[in-house]
Amino acid sequence: MLIKISNAQLVNANELKAEYLLNLEKSICISWPEDDLRKNFVIGIFSTRDPKSNPVALFLEKKVKAKNINRTSKLVIKYIDKISENGFNDCKMIFIINETEKSKLSEIFKYTQTKHILTVGDNIKDFCILGGHINITLASEKQFQINIANMDLSQLRASPGFIYLCERIKESKR
Repeated sequence: MLIKISNAQLVNANELKAEYLLNLEKSICISWPEDDLRKNFVIGIFSTRDPKSNPVALFLEKKVKAKNINRTSKLVIKYIDKISENGFNDCKMIFIINETEKSKLSEIFKYTQTKHILTVGDNIKDFCILGGHINITLASEKQFQINIANMDLSQLRASPGFIYLCERIKESKR
């Protein structure tokens, strides 16, 4: 799917999602507790199917390779296809692919809700209500949904500028 971002520019939706994920890594959008500063920034890609074949993951991998030049801390992509605490431990962000069944989401959130791990959904219905932090929708004027209460549980903070860009979801089943 192509998305028009200006009169002259069309962008692939998967490429745009990959760019959004990289921008969330920057402290200008999201901040993590200071005691959780890890050497590398690990972005987990979760899918019950082959996560390496997902188009967003492919774009993200290309962009990460380019961004790691001249960085002291590296961006790392980790592919996750099974739910386990070990699989999520070194991640600071987990991007959950949209074919993930809702029953799996509650298992993921059980592991991540009290840790400093940002969960980002790929246009998953009710993602922020079910316990996720940010959902990339691309469908409306506000291309993100955010649940501040869920972020607070994980001790993550979103900047006011980023929150302004989001549809705020206040309901939560956590």
